[in-house]
Amino acid sequence: MDNLRKNPWLGLTAIGLLTVMENIDASIVNIAMPIISKSLHVPLSQTAYISIIYMVVLSGLLISFGRLGDIIGKTKVFKSGTYIFILGSLMASINLGFEFLLFARVVQSIGAAATLSNSYGIISQIFSPTQRGRAMGINTIFISAGYVAGPALGGLLLQYFPWNSIFIINIPIGIVAIIMSWLFLNLDDDATKSGNFKYDYAGSVLLFVSIALFFTALEMAQSIGFGNPMVIGLFVGFAIAAIAFVFVERDVPAPTLDFSLFKNHIYSSALFVGALSPIVNSIFSFIFPIYLQSFRGISVGITGALVLISPVTTAIAAPIGGLIGDKTSKEAMIIAGLALMFFAQVDFYFFDAKTSIAYIVVAIILSGIGTGIFIGPNTATIMAPISRDKLGVAGASQTLAVNLGNIIGISLASLAIFTTMTHLAGYKVSGYLPSHPEWFIYGTRLTFLIAAGLMLLGIFITGWRVVRKMK
Repeated sequence: MDNLRKNPWLGLTAIGLLTVMENIDASIVNIAMPIISKSLHVPLSQTAYISIIYMVVLSGLLISFGRLGDIIGKTKVFKSGTYIFILGSLMASINLGFEFLLFARVVQSIGAAATLSNSYGIISQIFSPTQRGRAMGINTIFISAGYVAGPALGGLLLQYFPWNSIFIINIPIGIVAIIMSWLFLNLDDDATKSGNFKYDYAGSVLLFVSIALFFTALEMAQSIGFGNPMVIGLFVGFAIAAIAFVFVERDVPAPTLDFSLFKNHIYSSALFVGALSPIVNSIFSFIFPIYLQSFRGISVGITGALVLISPVTTAIAAPIGGLIGDKTSKEAMIIAGLALMFFAQVDFYFFDAKTSIAYIVVAIILSGIGTGIFIGPNTATIMAPISRDKLGVAGASQTLAVNLGNIIGISLASLAIFTTMTHLAGYKVSGYLPSHPEWFIYGTRLTFLIAAGLMLLGIFITGWRVVRKMK
């Protein structure tokens, strides 16, 4: 541990390499779905399960693996997750049919859950409080790099190699990540010294079931609607499982999710605010391609270039925001980031058929800078008040909040836009209508008003925390 503290940046690099690999894998699959559909002779709509099953299993296991990291050691679980993810990548690279590919994605998601659930806990443990904001900001660079590199790398591989090459590429990257983790993540976890080796299996199962049902319901609602009986049934199942989980956790001496964490107003408020940013950003990610390609008739190439501006800007701004937050005030940087994102939503509200590309670029850069300077300080604030024996669960909750925010944002945008279009049309609308482009704009403006309101809510909550801290 002492050696790692002397140069924790090498440990962060090891974590970052895994983060890049897993985020490349998450974004690279989407571009390969049409090719996979043809190669495996399955409908294109079914290939969506390649991404859905990965996200559902990953999100459902995050808290449980975070708790396991607190019990047996975060780096042990992190390294084990690396091995499992590489095994899943190897399985996915073998063409044994669509069902086997889905099974391989489940294995990959288990490995990804084990690593991602403990990464924030490890970072918080190896960095001092005066360096954590910067470290969280640099970790954001790795996250953004994965999403940026995924589509480009996927396009390059698919141009010259079969579809399974997108999984083969994980293997050499994973081997390097394993070597680096053994060299630079030899953290001596003392979680097991407490003598608490009990694991809450019932709570973990109920938590997985409730999260899986909730995510599946949101995913299905985007295509078949929230009023569909199957979607309603999934939400009812989620409610039952969630209530059962709460009752079970109240009577377990060592629960999977210790609800006392949320009694800390710093942790709970920062965690909630941390979920607002991915909600707003995923709203934009859903609307922007439709606006450019369907509404404006802009080419796919230019659309792709404009979409890349946001993660690139976020990656550049994140370590700067983290550094300034460490040196001055994390709350000030959080509020500044949320304010910039608020003004970006206002800019997005005024997008129409005549909006210049220059105006669009400035608005995206504004949003990217706001997101970047927000993430590091807010994540450091989330982890700051947590005791060492609960860092795994706290970090996993942060990752789950981001995943939850992403899917809620997409569902919210889809619901707001198409409900508005349905109301204006007088009949059910589930897609863009070239004959009435103004209906789409009405829907997007309502959605961006909601997004701006969420940013104001984040500013209010953070300001309330600052006032309470001063008192």
